[in-house]
Amino acid sequence: MKLTSKQSSLAEENHNLIYAYLAKYNLSEEYYGDAAIGLCKAAQTYDENYGTEFSTYAYMCMKHACMNAKRKENTTIPCESMNVSFIESGEEVLYCVPDKTDLYEPSLAMLDLKLFMRGLKQSDREMIEYKLQGYNATEIARFKGTSRQRIWQIVKRLREQYRRYIYD
Repeated sequence: MKLTSKQSSLAEENHNLIYAYLAKYNLSEEYYGDAAIGLCKAAQTYDENYGTEFSTYAYMCMKHACMNAKRKENTTIPCESMNVSFIESGEEVLYCVPDKTDLYEPSLAMLDLKLFMRGLKQSDREMIEYKLQGYNATEIARFKGTSRQRIWQIVKRLREQYRRYIYD
């Protein structure tokens, strides 16, 4: 991530926000790098015209970066439980958490997903790839040039198609 000199100095001046954020939310030092990425993203995208203090905006960006890191830690390979959702701050993220009803070996579950994806349109395959990489609906909407609500509709449709594929 490239920062301009102005953005770089903004991040450097507010470097202590990382430690304050980690302390406030009782996060260990292992999230320092993720919080630092969030701070850099905040410096890169901050707009003074929004009327928000930089520190408030930076906390939000650090929260999203740390949540994405936690989400990736907790994400397992796709399986029958693909209908399980993680909901945090109104963001729904499709990922798989195996439950007691899963009978698949992990390698078979991944094979099932790959076979399922073969029959999809390219845009639907991309959507699943984004979700597996941990992107949230807002980020995907930005990539695709559409609304977050539309992304949620597509994810819901894909989830239902996958469920039918597994059980039919």
